[in-house]
Amino acid sequence: MKSILITGSEGFIGTHLKKRLEKENIVCIDRKMNIELNQDKEKIRKLIIEKEVEIVIHLAATASVSETEERLNRDNVEGTNSLLRAMMGTNVKRIIFASSCAVYGENASRNNESNFLNPKSYYGETKVKGEDLIKKFCKTSFVDYEILRFGNIYGPGGKGVVNIFCEQFNKEEKPILNGEGLQIRDYVNVKDIVEAITRAMDLKGSNIINIGTEKETNVRDILVKISKIKDIKINADCNHDRHPSEIQISRLDTRKMKKVLEWQPKITLEEGMKELLGIK
Repeated sequence: MKSILITGSEGFIGTHLKKRLEKENIVCIDRKMNIELNQDKEKIRKLIIEKEVEIVIHLAATASVSETEERLNRDNVEGTNSLLRAMMGTNVKRIIFASSCAVYGENASRNNESNFLNPKSYYGETKVKGEDLIKKFCKTSFVDYEILRFGNIYGPGGKGVVNIFCEQFNKEEKPILNGEGLQIRDYVNVKDIVEAITRAMDLKGSNIINIGTEKETNVRDILVKISKIKDIKINADCNHDRHPSEIQISRLDTRKMKKVLEWQPKITLEEGMKELLGIK
């Protein structure tokens, strides 16, 4: 029976994706299972061959603008390169890569897939390098790729600002804004991210696709939404030391997503936040 390999299977997106694909024949690899992408190429190659893997979903990465360049390069670039080398000469037909809106850098306009890539953070740079490695490999190996550039993901198990604020409220802690809280993002629920990935599994040919809602929200508005959901007043402290690599404005053009995947995200930010706040 043909298989689907998921890297980073124990991470934020991976745990949700495993549940969605539980009826499929999936093969999971993760450093929590003592498998390191950049060190265990032969072990991974053996799994790909023995399990007859045809689709690889590459989620494994370090996703933080504040992480060291050494770790980002090891996990996001060397790890991707090692995975591709493990795939050489196997029956893998398609790789789906979890990229990021961070590849675009600072841009007040909505970024479409043909935009020039100008990442502001080293994390964004490693995602660009990962995309390039995959495109070059697939061109010579007759493997299709689906590069999915995700907006800012939140939901159960997440660690981003939406999760942080909801958790702080649940613990009755005072929220803290980084900078003035005017950073604009496109927040996408992890369940919609999983839906996008599963739809990409059935595509033909190679594609680069933005995955977002086209509904931009600044950080302060998240607190306003919590206030309205809970019908309370929220006071926040400000931490003016914003990370220098943090993007101020991130907007995504999702017309290609709607056309190619014949779909758009279904879960509103308010609905997703209610789940994190324990409201049914």
